[in-house]
Amino acid sequence: MTSVSFAENSVHTSVGSGAFAASWNLKFVELPVTLKTLGANCFNSLRYMICNSVSKPATQGPLKDDDGELAIFVPGESVDAYKEKFPWNEYEILPIDRASVTISKNEEEAGSVTGDGNYCKGMVIEVTATPNKGYDFVGWKEFGDLVSTDSRYEMTLQRDRNL
Repeated sequence: MTSVSFAENSVHTSVGSGAFAASWNLKFVELPVTLKTLGANCFNSLRYMICNSVSKPATQGPLKDDDGELAIFVPGESVDAYKEKFPWNEYEILPIDRASVTISKNEEEAGSVTGDGNYCKGMVIEVTATPNKGYDFVGWKEFGDLVSTDSRYEMTLQRDRNL
């Protein structure tokens, strides 16, 4: 598991201490607007968090127990409030500015792709293609131009992307 997103209509109000601490591959989480409390060290390898709550959730300590960077995207009108208090001020706080990644395949039976979805501008996103038997991956194209021949393509999202 590399990402977790709570449904837009989620009624979750808390994430418990250590809730995702064992998910070392988790890089991205999107938290619901209803969130009120985050437990201590609920994430470890997390790189990006979208916290949709205008009011910053109460915390029970640091959000993660590793030394890696964490960028937290929050509603624009709340950036300053998030930056004022521990543990939020330990991390990079940025306004939510959405961008999407859309992936289309030439042939449906050719294989599988991952990485499409809604993110925030500035996130480093990885898309992957896994060809089925009898098929070869040729490359990622955008607007007809080849952008990568690697089946794993990493990009810093600055705008909507259509691959």
